[in-house]
Amino acid sequence: MAKMDLRDFIGRLKEDGELKEIDREVHWNLEAAAIAAMSGITGGPAVLFNNISGYEEGRLASGLFSGPQEQFWRRYNIILDLHPDATYEDFTYEYIARFGNPINPTQVDRGPCKEVIKIGKDVNLFDFPWPYLHYGDGGRYGTILSLITKDLNTDWVNWGNYRCLILGKNKLTFLMSKGQQAGIMFYQKYEPANKPMPFAIAIGGDPVYFIAAAVALPEGTNEVNVAGGIRDAPVELVKCETNDLLVPADSEIVIEGVVQPHKRVDEGPFGEYFGFIHGPRMPMPLFEVHCITHRKNPIMPFVCEGITGTDGQTLVSTIWSITPFGYLRLQKGYPVKSFWIPREVAYDLFICGLDQDRLTPGVVKEIMDTVYSAGTNAHLDYMAFMDGDVDIKDFSRFVEDWTTKMHPKNDFLKTDWNMPKVTLTVFLSPEEKKIGLDSKHAFDCTTKDWKERKGPKRINFESLYPEEMYESIVGKWNALGLEEKAKLQKVKELDLFIPGMT
Repeated sequence: MAKMDLRDFIGRLKEDGELKEIDREVHWNLEAAAIAAMSGITGGPAVLFNNISGYEEGRLASGLFSGPQEQFWRRYNIILDLHPDATYEDFTYEYIARFGNPINPTQVDRGPCKEVIKIGKDVNLFDFPWPYLHYGDGGRYGTILSLITKDLNTDWVNWGNYRCLILGKNKLTFLMSKGQQAGIMFYQKYEPANKPMPFAIAIGGDPVYFIAAAVALPEGTNEVNVAGGIRDAPVELVKCETNDLLVPADSEIVIEGVVQPHKRVDEGPFGEYFGFIHGPRMPMPLFEVHCITHRKNPIMPFVCEGITGTDGQTLVSTIWSITPFGYLRLQKGYPVKSFWIPREVAYDLFICGLDQDRLTPGVVKEIMDTVYSAGTNAHLDYMAFMDGDVDIKDFSRFVEDWTTKMHPKNDFLKTDWNMPKVTLTVFLSPEEKKIGLDSKHAFDCTTKDWKERKGPKRINFESLYPEEMYESIVGKWNALGLEEKAKLQKVKELDLFIPGMT
């Protein structure tokens, strides 16, 4: 498979009609985020901002990993070099095959990320147009990146995608939450030893880095190997200038430095994926920047979280849905036909479609406990089980079955133990956030106790009318002029809500 960096990917999106370049001047202060957010809300294209106010160099890009509601995985098809119109099932099995065959990286002497090198006093983070994303944020943030750190006592190297607050020319910080490998498992070894923790931040490069850095992996797994498997080719790494960490050679920007022990700076608030500006400001470790290397006129991808259809929500819905599906069905043999995390409530709800013919007493509770006992899934609060003969990606169908098939008393399941929870969650009290624990729940929305498990006949457009009438209406649809009017209305809405994108 041909290699792909960020610029190749953007070119592919443009060829496929999935990207719009904006050449007029756009400000990094809220304007770029607002345009990108509105494009995501309306199911519009990814956007590349070529002219940022106050910057001769540096571009911004957003919406690269999201897609239309009816095919939210489309841009991931392009990443894997599949046909853009490949089904989600085709994408799922291709991804599982690659994910299960990691490839070790190779080291090279040079790479595009070394076109410009600035060390020491020449370092200035504000050489790049970090966006101010939400009105009320605590500063300018980086949101699509790989924080690269190494365990103090082993060869385990972690790539993680976390929010990054820019504090000054050579200072930044990250939100470090319970459960993060770099933020908690690594740093809590360096600080007691009174040692600075080397770090690197890689921005851009092959889009599979975003997948690998954001997906939950078992302890000790190197994300770079997973990225190589997804690309079906080894990732080329190059050594940092000021520490021994290795970074992707095709990165747009690389930031190097150390995390000082016992030094704290305030971080937040920030408009997070739960849909709220989340605070208050909290003390986090200080990251000191010693070196920056980058490509000429680099591209900085970003995501404006907190609204429906963002890059982050789409990744969760597309990629995070696959891991439990493969584990439960292919490894454990449970009667799972489909698994999905809706974009509308990404990060908090699993929906699982079950094979009704293979259900046995207690298996729903068993599957719930299996999912929640896996640490990588522990922070999601809710699971819902549906009949496997429906398309669980149709969120309206989930709501229908949830409100009509779930017995309010008998089908509401709850775990018997406390489990980790992302401390950003809105419903947690301040005391609960300090502990970082809550309980987990599941809803059994499957058909139960009806003869042959068929239940009442479902009403939908395809089955409500005689077949000849259905075919007649579908055949006359264009002649009635309804499709053309719908298309015109959609174009009108895009022109109204996305300035500069006509």
